Amino acid sequence: MRGTLVKEPWQSITPAGCVAPPMRGWYCTVLREEIDTTERSDLHYVLDADGKPKRYKAWLSDRLAFLYDWIMEHNVLPKVLSGDLAAHLDALRRILSEVRGQRVLDVGAGTGNIATCLPTDNEYWGVDVSPGLLRRAHRRLTRAGFHPCELYVTPAGDLPFADGAFDVLLCNLTLNFVTDLEVALREWRRVLQPRGEAFCSVPVPERNARGAKINGALRPEAELREAAQRCGFAMETLDVENGTILYFRLSPAPSPR
Repeated sequence: MRGTLVKEPWQSITPAGCVAPPMRGWYCTVLREEIDTTERSDLHYVLDADGKPKRYKAWLSDRLAFLYDWIMEHNVLPKVLSGDLAAHLDALRRILSEVRGQRVLDVGAGTGNIATCLPTDNEYWGVDVSPGLLRRAHRRLTRAGFHPCELYVTPAGDLPFADGAFDVLLCNLTLNFVTDLEVALREWRRVLQPRGEAFCSVPVPERNARGAKINGALRPEAELREAAQRCGFAMETLDVENGTILYFRLSPAPSPR
């Protein structure tokens, strides 16, 4: 499918090909026009130039995806990040409690734990490089009542979505695995509406008091803030304490006068 438009029965299509949901702004085609995709087992795959699904290397193989939640709760959060999974999810519930009726993109969706934190009146799109994790996410999110729930196998810095497709972007405990931070941030700015915001959490070195070995690239808060500014965002640190994890909001940077 090319330039897929997700259309609900109550939506009307304008001559320009945009969607006008009730009480919302105008939303255009979800995918970029040049993107071809295929759907397999409830997941969308972007096709390469030869018409084959693109594949990516994930840190946890599909065969072990069933262990992901246990690893996060019993190893990664308490032993590596000096934090607590329940506290992490509670923080996200508070942060996202007023995100209602929005089109949301979840970058690094994992197994869909956000289903317990995000109100279900939002429209949900998620991306991850692991099909095994996304299949578990699809079951969790649809059971929670998210509709639509569209999941794509794609990385954080190469999104197949159209400009301005989303109101809110989420990225939790994923940004340290992104190789090129500014490429990803510019992609996020592109796919967000002009007033769209991102809510993120990521381990940072200055909160790693125990000196634990944390996978990925640990970037100081100041580096994250400077990169965000260069990519058109203003960064606001959120008042949450949970081990090495920094919680923050990205809003559109004010235009220079």
